[in-house]
Amino acid sequence: MHITLDYLVVGLIIIMVLAFSANSIFSLTSVNLQHVQEEQLNPLAERLLDKILLTPGEPLNWEDIYNYPDEEDITGFGLGYIKKQDQLMFIDPYVLDLNKVSRMSIIDFQPSPNRILKILGLTWDGEHPKYGFRLRIAPALNITITPTEYIGQAPAVFNISVKSYDGYPAANAKVKAIYLVMQMKKKGNEEEVIPWRSSTTLLANWRGECSSVDFKQFLNSISSSDVEAYILLVYASYFGVKSFNHYAKYPDILDAWITGNYLVVKFPESQEGPQGARHIRGLIQVGEDLIATANIKDVKNPKTGEGQWIINKGRYSLRIYEMEGKGIDPSLNLDLLYIFWAPLPGRDRYCLVLVNYPPIIDYSVPSPLIEGLKIFTTHRYCKMGGLTYVTELSVWRMAE
Repeated sequence: MHITLDYLVVGLIIIMVLAFSANSIFSLTSVNLQHVQEEQLNPLAERLLDKILLTPGEPLNWEDIYNYPDEEDITGFGLGYIKKQDQLMFIDPYVLDLNKVSRMSIIDFQPSPNRILKILGLTWDGEHPKYGFRLRIAPALNITITPTEYIGQAPAVFNISVKSYDGYPAANAKVKAIYLVMQMKKKGNEEEVIPWRSSTTLLANWRGECSSVDFKQFLNSISSSDVEAYILLVYASYFGVKSFNHYAKYPDILDAWITGNYLVVKFPESQEGPQGARHIRGLIQVGEDLIATANIKDVKNPKTGEGQWIINKGRYSLRIYEMEGKGIDPSLNLDLLYIFWAPLPGRDRYCLVLVNYPPIIDYSVPSPLIEGLKIFTTHRYCKMGGLTYVTELSVWRMAE
């Protein structure tokens, strides 16, 4: 009897020891495997970002919204710029194609995140996502512009602050501020756009700031006391990194993008913005040292007279114009639409609308990020149109 109980007790102890050992081994293995799986995100994100930045995608000119209007036409995803020289083509490392980046910002023409996931091989079966991602492209320098004094409705004095991508003050950064004013003069039935331009170059202090950047004398020299169509452009250079930002009065008049030889103009969807049809008066291209005018024509609804220039909330809420020549010169860092509109009867206004070119990109998978998932983020410095941008890629598993 006692011997039988002894055997039972010993057997029970052995079973408990084996169960505890198996559970411990499984727990240790599970933790290690999870750690390995998490660390696998690091090389995956690095490879994906280099693939996006160092390849042009397929077809090579997939940014052409007329030859490849549907996302099914895009079979390879890449933003790399193809440089042509002596009948040869090669990728310019970490130089992005402005037109490809621009198409990614146009909601009506951008490929869906699910399409990009499938192209990049980030799905289980071609349909269900295995990984999620977020792609951001933003200027490498954070330039903040704050108006402090006004002449009439136009800001005349500004404070400018420059910080690095990591948030540190860009001490002694070189800052160039350009104030651009557009006025309309009528000669009979003809309208003439007259640009006024003034610029100043300064060095930021140890906090990366330029205080009281003054354009009073410039504004007082203009014949009109009520300047409405204006924009301040600010370029900043810091240890070879160059970026720009702007300050304007009417940011929500129209949504506009340029991709390839096409200008896409869309009436803003926000119901809170100013009402009334917009009338395009010209496309102006601006660089640090010059101003040029581009000729455009409506490619879908060719009309004569004023009808071809109207953007409204109804039938002509989205219009596409073709630019003459080869499109945009990359050295011209900014494009502006000169717009006439009447928000209220008897209150005619002219204003400048910044074209999103090159745009700020924030593109991610459609499903919300599940709290608690491990995310790995990597970034690269890139060039577009002579300016420096940071491309940031975050990758995570859709389920652990």
